[in-house]
Amino acid sequence: CGCRPGAGAEAEAVDGLVRQQGTGGRLSQVAGAKMFMDGTIDNGTA
Repeated sequence: CGCRPGAGAEAEAVDGLVRQQGTGGRLSQVAGAKMFMDGTIDNGTA
């Protein structure tokens, strides 16, 4: 199955997100990422 997180090119994308942790500017900061297996993205949810 090609849907395994962290496999292939996805691993590079995840590494990029991890490197961004704690970066930001005056109005924003990268603090985490929320990932969904069903393809649905909801803003501002926990």
